[in-house]
Amino acid sequence: MLALQRKMIGGISLVALSCLALALACHAQAPPATPTAPAAAPASPPSQAQIDAEHAEIWNSPDMLRARAWLLDYCNTSKKCKPGDAEKYTTELENLSPIQMKLWLMKFDEEEEERKQQRDIWQQAHAAALQHAQAANRATQKSYSAIDSEETAAANQDQQQLNYEQNLEDTESADKQLEAGDAYNPGLGYFPGDGVHYHFHLYGP
Repeated sequence: MLALQRKMIGGISLVALSCLALALACHAQAPPATPTAPAAAPASPPSQAQIDAEHAEIWNSPDMLRARAWLLDYCNTSKKCKPGDAEKYTTELENLSPIQMKLWLMKFDEEEEERKQQRDIWQQAHAAALQHAQAANRATQKSYSAIDSEETAAANQDQQQLNYEQNLEDTESADKQLEAGDAYNPGLGYFPGDGVHYHFHLYGP
């Protein structure tokens, strides 16, 4: 009985030593543990002085100055605005936070680009309409010139015809006077009916 107990104790001891040796071997082969990085500290909110500095920088930036000038001009010229609206809108804009100012400027730039495109389209349409009007005016003037030329030519032709008819009447009248007299005509030196006639014809054109 005692021998059996000794064998059991010896076996348990052997198993325990084997487990201990195996554990030591595994620990020796395992890679060293990576040290854990400390958690990043949360960012502190900007101070009021930083906010004021950013606000002043945006408020006096070239983009904002251009936008403010446009706003004043719009309020002073648009029928949709009432007296005092320019100061009211400027104050509201100045009271925006830096982030709100940036968003407002982005929206303003988008609308300004749209207005520029609309102006370009209007200018192109206006230029095309002006060219069309000028071409129509030139065509009208050309037609008037042609009409004037035709009327002038017709008037000249009528006047020439009148002159010709008048000259013809004068010639016929002179012929009748030469042929109708019974008395001696000292200017021509002949007696009517002697077979000698002098005719003076005035020809027209």
